[in-house]
Amino acid sequence: MKSNKKKNSLVAALVGLVFLLAAGAWALGVFGKSVDPRVLELEEQAKNVFGGDATEEQRAAFREGVQSLTDAQRRELFERGRPRMQEEASRRMNELFSLPKEQLQREISDRADRIVAARRERENRTDQGPPGGGPGGGGGRWGNMSEEQRDSRRKQMLDQFEPGMRAQFSEFRAMVNDELESRGEEPMSGRDMRAMFGGGRGGGPGGGGGRGA
Repeated sequence: MKSNKKKNSLVAALVGLVFLLAAGAWALGVFGKSVDPRVLELEEQAKNVFGGDATEEQRAAFREGVQSLTDAQRRELFERGRPRMQEEASRRMNELFSLPKEQLQREISDRADRIVAARRERENRTDQGPPGGGPGGGGGRWGNMSEEQRDSRRKQMLDQFEPGMRAQFSEFRAMVNDELESRGEEPMSGRDMRAMFGGGRGGGPGGGGGRGA
């Protein structure tokens, strides 16, 4: 009889513990938390955009979608996608730094080409006047940020990565800045980041003359 009572007490304690754990998980949003439909939609787009075979039109549509999000939606998208983004960025940096010296230099030159082309395109748009998206060109929250605000936002995002990846990124950025300086161009600003990593297509590291880092 005593044994049954002890067993029943143990079962009751276990049930109570499970209930408390479930209640805590619910309160913390481990399960049962709804995800914004717009965030889910962009998550699906991201799988194609970062898969390596995306067209420039698909990448542009994804960027515009992210820019149209509210701050809360953007935070949710970033938090949900951060592990995949960190893994992909680290992989690409490792691929770049494993290239032979000559091939790495071609990649650096390619990034500088993209940055210069993007700068000229922005200059042309500025000469034609601001588009309907809002003052200063670009439209949306990101387009209305100052250069300092863009740099601050990107630094916050970069701080989320592992120290080794941040060191690789800083070294690669310094190499691209040296290439820009050799062409009489200004060093990279926050606005140039999209052109630097926006992409191209290709199979392996450095292949295809324009794969994204």
